Amino acid sequence: MEEEIYHLMTEFLEKQELLNRFCHPEKLSVYGTTELHVLKAIRETADPNVTSLSKDLKLTKGAISKTIRKLQTKKLIESYRREGNRQKVYYRVTAPGEEVYAQHETRDEGWKQRNHEFLSQLTTEEMQNAARYMRQYNAFLEHVIKRELS
Repeated sequence: MEEEIYHLMTEFLEKQELLNRFCHPEKLSVYGTTELHVLKAIRETADPNVTSLSKDLKLTKGAISKTIRKLQTKKLIESYRREGNRQKVYYRVTAPGEEVYAQHETRDEGWKQRNHEFLSQLTTEEMQNAARYMRQYNAFLEHVIKRELS
């Protein structure tokens, strides 16, 4: 049974990847998942900096810094400093970054609609079991991530 679950999870991830390419083949495929999540966090956070992004996204400061450099190179974000505190560096989304953010949000909304088509067919009990499984699995993955970061 464990082998079947592993196979089904792999199949699920592969199909998600394939659907990503179908939905926005030329637009978002050049950006990694982390890049898109960091861009979204910068867009949706007041005065985001490396420390706050690291904490919010549960990534190391090094990973955030590396991703920020990629986003800056691609001209999707820019840095700024606030009056009265010239030490801290903050980030904001540029006009091209806003376009990528909007495309990402459109793709996410498409996922929600597509998944609703399936989830709406489930009984309340099936939904509760699925939610319980996802909470447990995500908690396990969070534990593994923390262990790897130590």
